[in-house]
Amino acid sequence: MKLLHMGRYVKVEVDDRVAVDEQGRQMFPLSAKPNEKWTLILTKALVKYLSKVGSSSAMGSGLVAYALTGMVSENISLSHFK
Repeated sequence: MKLLHMGRYVKVEVDDRVAVDEQGRQMFPLSAKPNEKWTLILTKALVKYLSKVGSSSAMGSGLVAYALTGMVSENISLSHFK
């Protein structure tokens, strides 16, 4: 897959395996249409690329959600909740 990140194109190779949790549920988003796999492939490529070039905190910072949706995330400290 060819991704555009920070103004340059990068090539990321992904396989056809699907990440699942302990209950067998898929961990990456899928399209509403069962035959479309582009959302899964795009998300896998993005996560793979960002995990290699970013710091360990980049994955949990909302960067993936921002890249996929444009939605800006907000970190809320858990110490505010009782």
